[in-house]
Amino acid sequence: MSDIHDTDIRRLRRLVAETDAEASTYTDAMLVEYIERAEGVLYWAAAEICQEKAAASTALFDFSADGGRYERNDIAAKWLKLAEHYKVLGGKRNGGNILLEKWPVEPQRINVLDYRTEWDA
Repeated sequence: MSDIHDTDIRRLRRLVAETDAEASTYTDAMLVEYIERAEGVLYWAAAEICQEKAAASTALFDFSADGGRYERNDIAAKWLKLAEHYKVLGGKRNGGNILLEKWPVEPQRINVLDYRTEWDA
């Protein structure tokens, strides 16, 4: 996909909290690959990266040191929640449109005089 711009890469970096390109785990070339794999939808690419970050942070644990309590075990859950949020924003990945339906479904009114069955023929 050749129409990926620097602005797309910068925006993807902001979505996944990787704004410092020099200290980032993800190079620009890697981010381009994520965007291509996500068919150009930045939210899908961001969701994939967030899932990777969640997997990487599962080894973190809570600890106490120097009179302070450090809670890091919920980081994975936060990354997964962000990934789900981005999936919703990105829409369905099958290329189709999202169908919104009104709930509760309102009954449809029909004119019984216009309604024909095979017995009326």
